[in-house]
Amino acid sequence: MTGAHRPPARGRGPIALLVGLLALGVAAPVALAADTVRVLLAEGRPAATVASAGRLTLTDVTGRQVLANRVGGGYRLAPNRGRVAVRETGALAPGLIAWSADGALLTLDGQPFRGRLDVQVVNGGLTIVNVVDLEEYLLGVLKDEIPAGWPAEATKAMAIAARTYAVYQRLQNPAAQFHLRATTASQVYGGARGEDPRTNWAVQETRGQVLTFGGQPFPAFYHSCSGGATEDAMDVFGLQYDIVLGVKDDFSLGCPYVLWVERLTRQQIEDGLVRAGYPVGRVLAIQDLIRSRTGRIFQLEVRHSRGALVLEGRRFREAVGNDVIRSTDFQVREDGGAFTFVGRGSGHGVGMSQWGAKEMADLAYRAQEILKFYYPLALDARHEALGTVMLLTQFDYNLPPDLIAQEPVPERDASRLLVLDRASGRIEHRTFGDLPEYLRPADVLIVNDTRVVPARLFGVYDDGKSVEVLLVQPAGEHCWEAMVKPAKFARIGRRLLLACGHLEATVVTLGIHGRRVLRLPPDVNLRQVLDSYGVVPLPPYIKRRPATEAGESSTDPSADRDRYQTVYAREDGAVAAPTAGLHFTPELLGRIGDLGVHICPVTLHVGPGTFLPVRTEDLSEHRMESERYTIPEGTADAVNRAKRDKRRVVAVGTTSVRSLEHAAQGRPALPAGSGDADLFITPGFRFRMVDAFLTNFHLPRSTPLVLVAAFAGMEPTRRAYLEAIARRYRFYSYGDAMLIR
Repeated sequence: MTGAHRPPARGRGPIALLVGLLALGVAAPVALAADTVRVLLAEGRPAATVASAGRLTLTDVTGRQVLANRVGGGYRLAPNRGRVAVRETGALAPGLIAWSADGALLTLDGQPFRGRLDVQVVNGGLTIVNVVDLEEYLLGVLKDEIPAGWPAEATKAMAIAARTYAVYQRLQNPAAQFHLRATTASQVYGGARGEDPRTNWAVQETRGQVLTFGGQPFPAFYHSCSGGATEDAMDVFGLQYDIVLGVKDDFSLGCPYVLWVERLTRQQIEDGLVRAGYPVGRVLAIQDLIRSRTGRIFQLEVRHSRGALVLEGRRFREAVGNDVIRSTDFQVREDGGAFTFVGRGSGHGVGMSQWGAKEMADLAYRAQEILKFYYPLALDARHEALGTVMLLTQFDYNLPPDLIAQEPVPERDASRLLVLDRASGRIEHRTFGDLPEYLRPADVLIVNDTRVVPARLFGVYDDGKSVEVLLVQPAGEHCWEAMVKPAKFARIGRRLLLACGHLEATVVTLGIHGRRVLRLPPDVNLRQVLDSYGVVPLPPYIKRRPATEAGESSTDPSADRDRYQTVYAREDGAVAAPTAGLHFTPELLGRIGDLGVHICPVTLHVGPGTFLPVRTEDLSEHRMESERYTIPEGTADAVNRAKRDKRRVVAVGTTSVRSLEHAAQGRPALPAGSGDADLFITPGFRFRMVDAFLTNFHLPRSTPLVLVAAFAGMEPTRRAYLEAIARRYRFYSYGDAMLIR
């Protein structure tokens, strides 16, 4: 696939091709069996020489008519009016098969191959295909794809990946003229030349082992060096499945091309683009437009004297030269009459990094562990789990900082609305005020009526050091669980003076991640203190100078008390807003009600976990913080009747989704009542209650983004986010919205 590492030639392997005998005494050509692949060796050749040290037989494509038969030597083949001509015998045939009756190797212009050679005339030239046993094909791949002296476990992992890729390609069209090319367009295949016992051993040791997803092999891409992160296959090759996903790859940071620099003249770039079919003028500038979540260029623009050319990063790389621009993870700057490219890694970056696999093997990782790391969702052919693991890196993306909304738009329903149709993948761009056009009479619209409490307080420790406290929830009589910053001074017994001295608190219990339990005076009117001195706890990505006891702030806190609150907020208890609901106005809710849509509340008090990063790469190890929810009788009844009547339930925000789906787990219908929701919804979850939902654009590597991907699908979610970035939607709490239906 990469051909990046080719060892010197070695001795041939000992495997011989076993064939049966016909009554005429001439062995039959090898049939296309289930374990055979067809590899394109040449096309458009004006001539070729086929030879063998053993008995060489040429037959027509049926195998019944013998055109030539000799021991030792060879035959010169050439196209002749649409047929294959054998110069030594004068025979002509629409196509022919060359094979060795005694199992000796064949040679094509001196290069040895196992199996048989199929020769046809296509467009006036010879097309030559090697029909070979799958395992013998792999002998010719491994010794050209990686050095034979690499660690055994890396070589075994490479053998399994290469076998999986070959089997997948064969399954796409078993009857095709060829399944694979012998070049980097598929996998580099050099036939039997230079086979090495060490790479042969890896093929034999893993014989028959392939990776599967959903019971089927998949294209187990690999490349030379990731440069620190592998890429999603769909972002490079446009594939409509989610199996080959990118991972953070520190194992590749020591490879030879982890960093590279190339300086190209304008003429070199222009010549490459013109050769590739892009008629550009004088190149003036090169600018990346869209990057993948790992930083690779998804789309760039070449501005030239005749206009502008927009093309995929990989197409630009192919045009200029894959051996020059080693990956699409590069920065480019104009340098006088030239352009300097500074990049990371080598190859397309999808799937297994060969140098990363070597480093893992050097560190005593086994082949299965290497494959689990680079193909985390795969199973092996025996259906032993290599990793049904879902990684946090699969939910990462690059967001320009200026797209993080720092303020709300002046009018709530003037926010933009991206509409994603799950079935078709179609994306529309509207404003939030257009939402009624996407709702139907008798839909049930679920809103979260929690109210954000201004529970952020500032003050000092008893020794005068500054402190900030966020009250989270009651924790017993006169006690509150709180997040304290800085927490290192908040030892048991320390006193905190908050709200300009109007609230004294004492630390009574220590927790992790800055959590503490504080005891408050029994006679304090906490609601009055918070209303007078508390600040709305905005998310940390809203970069404003925080309010202080002196009242200084870059933005009036009272404005956030209004705008960081839904218009239907009723129940005190949240430390963060259910932000998908911030776009509604009373007038818009009235229009929706006039359509016959039933608007029903749930309450889920959003906790501080919404601000905390996910601290485990393996999502199966992540535990959601529980959040208190309530589903009223009327809401449960409306949802259950809608499900019975096959009407839609449309949830506003991930909190509404989690409330409904958590409460319904293990039950035939949605129950009313209260509880603690700790359901972590990941791809593969079966949604029973929600048919469509509204959401904002979420942080990379966050649990709400994982939920969105579970509902919409990972590929549609990625496409929607790329589209939103390209069209400069505003992201996060005060940002724009998305309707997934």
